[in-house]
Amino acid sequence: MIKDARITVNLDDIVGRIDPKIYGQFIEHFHRCVYGGIYEEGSKFSDKAGYRLDVLAALKRIHVPILRWPGGCYADGYHWYRGIGPKEQRPITYDLAWRVDENNRFGTDEFIEYCRCLGAEPYINVNVGSGTPEEAANWVEYCNRKGNSYYAGFRREYGHSEPYRVTYWGIGNEIGMWGEIGTLTVEEYVKELRRYVKLMKRVDPRIKVIGVGFERDPDWNVELLHNAGDLVDYISTHAYHYREVPDYYVSVGSASLTDNWLKHLVNVVQAAETITAKPFEISERKRHIEIAFDEYNAWGWSHPSPNAEITEEEFTNVFLGNDRNELYTLREAIFTARYIHMFHRFCNKVTLATFSPTINVRGMIFTHKDGIILRPYYHVFDLYVNHSGNVAIHSEVETETFNIQTTMRREAISVKDIPYLDVSATLNESERKLYVAVINLHKDSDIKCKINLERCRVKCKADVWELNGENVETYNDIDHPEDVKVVAKHSVTADTRFNYEFPAHSVTILGMDIEG
Repeated sequence: MIKDARITVNLDDIVGRIDPKIYGQFIEHFHRCVYGGIYEEGSKFSDKAGYRLDVLAALKRIHVPILRWPGGCYADGYHWYRGIGPKEQRPITYDLAWRVDENNRFGTDEFIEYCRCLGAEPYINVNVGSGTPEEAANWVEYCNRKGNSYYAGFRREYGHSEPYRVTYWGIGNEIGMWGEIGTLTVEEYVKELRRYVKLMKRVDPRIKVIGVGFERDPDWNVELLHNAGDLVDYISTHAYHYREVPDYYVSVGSASLTDNWLKHLVNVVQAAETITAKPFEISERKRHIEIAFDEYNAWGWSHPSPNAEITEEEFTNVFLGNDRNELYTLREAIFTARYIHMFHRFCNKVTLATFSPTINVRGMIFTHKDGIILRPYYHVFDLYVNHSGNVAIHSEVETETFNIQTTMRREAISVKDIPYLDVSATLNESERKLYVAVINLHKDSDIKCKINLERCRVKCKADVWELNGENVETYNDIDHPEDVKVVAKHSVTADTRFNYEFPAHSVTILGMDIEG
């Protein structure tokens, strides 16, 4: 056991307000994420519209605030007009991103209806890779215009008289990467961004625009925000950390790489906000740019060479993962919890995030013929969405640390002095409840910790919720669906000074009513 750790929380030291959109989700048309995931016509689990009710119930439990669609890589090959109208008249098309047939039975109307069922804001990504600004503007018209114009008329004809009022629109996806459909340089993308936004905002000036950032190229973000910062409300960033199962500490420690990267991106955004408006800018409003972390997951896939062939076996077993349970363990849940702590710490700039993807593939929910499996990182969202506040409070941690050294994308990377305890304190203002979330990253040792709460008085007890499993490789499957889950523990005595022992490889939240 590790002793003498200390956590200090000062209620007067407020970081900022947490936007609920950081708990968002992402669905894309690939390998049973949409078809056979959230939407499965004819299934015994589905309603008449084709939505799987077991999946819908699980997502309602975590109160999904925003849902991103249709991609992802798929977005830059998707032509929205093929997915509207009577389903039997929609064409079967070839999906250029994932190289399969697409039946287009889940389109804009089905997506909007699903968001309404969830109570989630829709976030639509338009096609830059193989589309046009006019096509994107027509999509805005279809979704948002009330008048008698051509595409708004189609929406009414298909049974939806009132506009959908879609606020969030992404302009392309990862468009600077070699594998993306229609890869562009940042200079080319800025020109396209201007053309897209100009037309889309002529249809609806109220929309919020997400521009494509590039986590692997800081110069891209500087160039984008310097020359198009007046056009975007958000800059997006994505992160996937490993392809094959790494050492445990490399896995959970690699989240610190993103923490360092976010500090840099925040500085770039703040610098871009100070730029004086240029004569050619479409508006003279003061720049205010936020960060949309609209794809992240513990594990992903990057091919070693743009010229290498991808075999079907490699695509299925390595990229999609399918039933490879060693990739969906408590280890990945701990990693995901660290991301949520980052979003809390950077809440003044990171105001939108969507976990990628929600269903199947690398998703937190897995569907099968007899129901669903809630993978360990589903329970991370269950824990934080239902047991966190809306104001981030600064915390200080004193504990032992560890170092990691690894290779990512053929680059040697090391991070030193990662604390074994990762802490996020939040306050629910209306209920006057303080939550202290603590991740014990240690693989084997419990950590006994002194907790100091300053500038507040606690009403005697702390409720305790814990996410854990037998070991870091524990996962949930059909035969063992709840080996990793959130457990409500016995309440403990709490005060402005008290002790708590955090179990190894756990995520724990202490919830305390406070006076005043």
